[in-house]
Amino acid sequence: YDKLVWLDGVYIRDLDDDELYRRLLPFVARGLGMSEAEMAARPELRPAVPLIKERIKTLADAAPMLSFFFVDGVIQYDDPSAMIGKKMTAEDSIAALDEALVALPEVDPWTHDGIEACLRGLSETTGLKLRDLLTPVRVAATGSNVSPPLFEALAILGRSRTMQRLAAARDILRSARS
Repeated sequence: YDKLVWLDGVYIRDLDDDELYRRLLPFVARGLGMSEAEMAARPELRPAVPLIKERIKTLADAAPMLSFFFVDGVIQYDDPSAMIGKKMTAEDSIAALDEALVALPEVDPWTHDGIEACLRGLSETTGLKLRDLLTPVRVAATGSNVSPPLFEALAILGRSRTMQRLAAARDILRSARS
């Protein structure tokens, strides 16, 4: 069975992105409780396909990895402490989210390169290691500390939803420490 799963992953990685999108559509739709027509109407899946291509072993693996793209509004965080980096406190994570909330709205255009430059620059100006800055941002935006590449995911997610999620996560952390 393990060899078959491995072989499935090899086959998936050999598909071109358009073919993989076509094959993923029913699996992701079913996994997220949507019809194929509803999923096809959403703009998030097609640009997300290259982000997960190297990370999935079966087509069914895609839905849980991409679910955060299809949540409208705020994500429900099962464990707010996941937003706290390994060598950080809740206050450090709140400060990191505050800094990101100030810096990210200035990114223009809202692209992978712009987001990356902003967050790398923010890491330098705040003195935070990039990893420590990105942990609360990643969990706030995706609901998990494991996700597709962050800068690309934020670009697909969009400025408005990203900012909404960062603000909600910061407020949740503030409430949790009280």
